[in-house]
Amino acid sequence: MKLNCPISGLEYRCSYMQASAAIPHPFIASAIKKLPAQLSLFQQQQLDTAECHLLYCTLLLNTEHVVFHSPLWLTPELAQVEAAQMKALAQLAFSGCFQKSSIELPGFCISEEVQDVSNLIAIWEEELESYRISALLARQEHEARAMLTRVQRAFSTPYMKQRKLVITSWMQKVVSLPSFHTVHPISGASISCAAYWIELLHKAIDGDMMLQYPEKDLYEFKTHLEENLPMNYAQEFSLLEEIQMAITRKQNYFGYSFVDSNDTSYSIAEIKPALKRSDFSSISEYLNAIKMNRKA
Repeated sequence: MKLNCPISGLEYRCSYMQASAAIPHPFIASAIKKLPAQLSLFQQQQLDTAECHLLYCTLLLNTEHVVFHSPLWLTPELAQVEAAQMKALAQLAFSGCFQKSSIELPGFCISEEVQDVSNLIAIWEEELESYRISALLARQEHEARAMLTRVQRAFSTPYMKQRKLVITSWMQKVVSLPSFHTVHPISGASISCAAYWIELLHKAIDGDMMLQYPEKDLYEFKTHLEENLPMNYAQEFSLLEEIQMAITRKQNYFGYSFVDSNDTSYSIAEIKPALKRSDFSSISEYLNAIKMNRKA
């Protein structure tokens, strides 16, 4: 008996049927677990045009977003569309995106008047990409807020576990540091500016006096942060405050900037000259001079 498939529009024979009827083709009625094997045959070009059409219609049906009010009639043009879109349709059908309640993909109704499915895959892929972008932005916003919370807790909690790591990781996300190499002022080894500044930051967070580090390096680091931080949140000002506190600790160790200041930054009028034994005729005169110098 000759039967007509209401999905694919193809005719097929069934010996046990006694009358004409619109019954889906046995291929379409088969379990979805058989589709991967059929797709493998399609990739190996072992399916004829009618079999490719059945496979395409079955994938459309399994998206649960296509309604067949009439068969999708096979034409030469449709056969080309199906061959070009089969892989993309299979990826969508098996991705689970049609079953997720959070993703709203448009449905499609095939009728006698509406037979063009050439743009259907592109529409679904565009909608899915929009969802992915919005989901990514939402996730990034959530992660950013969570990180800001952790960073603010790190600034306000001196004994927080991994405090330096949290602050450093956040700083590297919000501001870029120069990558050129410089000479480490203590070890004399070559080091990237970014790594050196991170070392300064860690020393500042630890409350180190930083007497061996040039003060101008701290100022350069602070200036770079002031010029490049977005300054949108209180955490950025907390970071600048950490660097400024390190500079203040370094200066206040002697009461003024002593290690690497220029001539205009000294807060003392003059520095007493060192006394030399060779300038005195006797040891008693030398000792008396030292005594008088201490009283001055």
